[in-house]
Amino acid sequence: MYNRRRLNAAFDGYLVSRRDDSTFLEDGFFGNTLLLPNRNLAPGYQKLDLSVAYTLRSYAKVYTSVENLLSQHYQPVFGFPAAPFTIRSGVTFTFGGHREWWK
Repeated sequence: MYNRRRLNAAFDGYLVSRRDDSTFLEDGFFGNTLLLPNRNLAPGYQKLDLSVAYTLRSYAKVYTSVENLLSQHYQPVFGFPAAPFTIRSGVTFTFGGHREWWK
């Protein structure tokens, strides 16, 4: 993590090992189950993410986020593959200032 007056940046890494997961089959008693032999069903994966934000004014910020820098093929949930290399950019605006409106 890097923080300066107007610039914020973060570089994140994730290491996930093999894990148990559900195949969404029914066992006849409780519905969907993990009781079936689903040991180590979801494989492990690793991914790297990078995000940068720059504050233009007290109410406006520009940001860019890059997820899965190495374009790894993985499934965070069994049967649902994640997007490969993803870039998001945008501008955020804050309205209302710092007034304590909840009191």
